[in-house]
Amino acid sequence: MCDNEFVTLIQVRRPLERIISHIKMGWRQYGEVCMAQRPLFFTNESIRDVNHWHQLMPGPLDNFYIRSLLGESVFFLPLGKITEAHLNQARMLMTKRIDVFTVMERPDRWAQSLKYGMGWCDTEDIVCRANSAKHNQGLPAALPLHWARELQAINDLDIRFYNYVTLLSKLDAVMYQVAESAIGDTLCMNGVSNAGRWEGCKNLELIKKQKETNANTTGHAVALLAAKGGGTLMSSLSNLTNTLSSANVAAAATRRSLHTGN
Repeated sequence: MCDNEFVTLIQVRRPLERIISHIKMGWRQYGEVCMAQRPLFFTNESIRDVNHWHQLMPGPLDNFYIRSLLGESVFFLPLGKITEAHLNQARMLMTKRIDVFTVMERPDRWAQSLKYGMGWCDTEDIVCRANSAKHNQGLPAALPLHWARELQAINDLDIRFYNYVTLLSKLDAVMYQVAESAIGDTLCMNGVSNAGRWEGCKNLELIKKQKETNANTTGHAVALLAAKGGGTLMSSLSNLTNTLSSANVAAAATRRSLHTGN
């Protein structure tokens, strides 16, 4: 990746909801592209069969996030071949290569992430439609209920990856709060908007200076904790922010520590 040329953003959604959405989109595409031939691919029985959908869309239904992030060789692995090692690689990629994290279930953080993570100012009109009625036409209404347990088991690694990205977004939120309290409205004064890459870069330079000012050893401790990953990380973060009086300032260094290793 061109780290010096781009700010890289990723948005995640709860894996099971994303899978159902992907299936609905696929169903619509089979109708629009195949039209009258759609019954060749589906019967009343097969439309409810998760294994049938797996054969049609193996990548999107089997740990899609991890497959997508690790490239073509991993994306096209057979069903069931995504492993713990792949999860760890995806986590490492997040901490080293991705700059801004957004979580669809937390729209209250979108504007803050775009403003203080990318230097954008026009963030009030963000629209993210998680559902579309026209994608649902012809699908059984109870489809998610039929498959929830099986899909969750198959996508356990993606669920853990989602939880990890959610944690990183929480760390970012603390850092952005520090930047917001220090910079205030000066970032977007004088009518500055999303005027292309150069305005965004100038805004990011202002944010970067504030992050460097707020960096201290506690921030690096948070970074080391986050780098470990694992199921205890979420509870550890909660305990950490409750016990460290300087956490709101210290976590400003965390994200860049994760990226650079400094």
